Amino acid sequence: MRVLIGVVIGLGVGFLITLVVITAKVGFLVNTPRAAHPLVLAALFIVPALAGGLIGAFWKLPSGRT
Repeated sequence: MRVLIGVVIGLGVGFLITLVVITAKVGFLVNTPRAAHPLVLAALFIVPALAGGLIGAFWKLPSGRT
């Protein structure tokens, strides 16, 4: 369950990053060939989602919880 929550949070972060990149017209996306745009946009979603899933999988809860 923690992995799923991490992936969902990662997708949300990826969405926000994508919005900022598109609205700010960041150079690496503007200067890439048009054919590569879907790959760059997919990477902006996939990398944070994978990171969120890994963080969720390996995050240790405090052992002293009641």
